[in-house]
Amino acid sequence: MNKAFIAAVLFTVFYSVDGLAPKCTDCGGLGVCQTNGICRCYPARFSPTVNGTKMTHLCSRNIYQDNPTGVVVLRVVSAAISFILMSLILWRLFLEFRHKSVKVVDTQPGVRKVVKFSLITDGFICFLMFLLSALDYWGLFNILPYGAYNAIYYFIDWLYVLLFTVMLLHWAEIYQVTMKSIKTRDMMKKVNSNYVGELTIEEVMTSLTFLQRFKIPFLAITGASFIMWLARTIGGLLISNPFGWIVFFAFANAFYACVWLGCGVAFFIYGYRLIKLMPETMSAKIKSITSKMVIILILQIINSVQIVALNSAISTTAQSIYSRNSITFAIRIVVSFMILEIYMPLGRIKVWFSTSLLRSSTNGTGTSGDSKVKEVEVKATPSSVSNMDE
Repeated sequence: MNKAFIAAVLFTVFYSVDGLAPKCTDCGGLGVCQTNGICRCYPARFSPTVNGTKMTHLCSRNIYQDNPTGVVVLRVVSAAISFILMSLILWRLFLEFRHKSVKVVDTQPGVRKVVKFSLITDGFICFLMFLLSALDYWGLFNILPYGAYNAIYYFIDWLYVLLFTVMLLHWAEIYQVTMKSIKTRDMMKKVNSNYVGELTIEEVMTSLTFLQRFKIPFLAITGASFIMWLARTIGGLLISNPFGWIVFFAFANAFYACVWLGCGVAFFIYGYRLIKLMPETMSAKIKSITSKMVIILILQIINSVQIVALNSAISTTAQSIYSRNSITFAIRIVVSFMILEIYMPLGRIKVWFSTSLLRSSTNGTGTSGDSKVKEVEVKATPSSVSNMDE
């Protein structure tokens, strides 16, 4: 009796799942037909249920049909804020190119290039976020195909890695400018009361050499992240093995979580080591930049973790993606604003729309009021002088 009942239940389950739901072929172009005959629907889409049976060979249902208000609000808010940020960045770039300081460009060319590249990259990110939100939502409105939307969406992740590397170069350039301004250990003791012991020019140059090596891992991570972007773009369209997709999805997000975590740990340890050498009166700006970069790293780690967590907690991808996207869009907007805030400080909001704004970033050590470094006599060995001349 029990065996017959169990057999009947198993037959019913098999029939309802496998018998009534046909094997997939092309999923109507809205998903990937997997090797088990079930569609892996593209984000924001899922299989409909007909008469209690989930039609796993189709992906005709989407999140907009279930939550139209939420999708509209998410798109409008994201597009509006992204457009505002993009406009502010364009204005800041206009000031940078139109009213640049010839003196600063001549004395600190590396810093100026990094500032421009950072703003251009951040502005491009805001433009892409505006484009995604204004035109479509994962291809549901047939304006941006899923493949294009998916590629742009994940390309932004790589741009943030690139932008962080650029910000690191900015941080390093400011450090070099500051350290080269410190000529003797006497000045170090004078401007930094916490400094104990002797600091020779050889030690300064050693720090600069270490700094150059410090940048190499970040550049390597940027290259690896670009390869990951290509893999995510292509894999989302081609991976048909169910288990393979689960592993790849988790690996991609874990990769970015590890990237940001690794950058955060390395930057905190070695950044702190380098900042300790900074004289107190000349380190305000670089410490401010460092704190903002640490916050950016923390936000990016949170974003990577929440994607994996919500995808695991909510079984239906289309239902979890709205929550994941809401958090991701919010974090991206905050990160882009924090990067812009380095060059358009909130503390100087009254001069945002005047050329006085340039004073906050015309030098590596602070505003124009504290940018002068006293000239002192260099007390060093002959080898030290030759190193500095190089």
